[in-house]
Amino acid sequence: MNKIKSFDDYLKKGIAKKCKPDQVRAKNIVEEAERDLVFFKQIKQKIPLDDANANNFITQAYNIIIEFIRARMLIDGYKASGPAAHEAEVAYMPKRF
Repeated sequence: MNKIKSFDDYLKKGIAKKCKPDQVRAKNIVEEAERDLVFFKQIKQKIPLDDANANNFITQAYNIIIEFIRARMLIDGYKASGPAAHEAEVAYMPKRF
């Protein structure tokens, strides 16, 4: 397993870029993440976690977390794109959270 690089490394490589803060887009992403979180909690109450569905729960939780990180990045004036964008977003977490 590779160690995640620092967010600054992703900035240097151009995977993450400085951009104009986008409060409107960030708000839309947060609203979507909040809807996803409500749905996730509803599913979690109705379907017990087991070996057969654990990956689905983890995937859904990961997607919600990434949406909140993307929103925070947009508020702070950053965006990530390309093949390593997810890695850049994860690397941003310790910077702001």
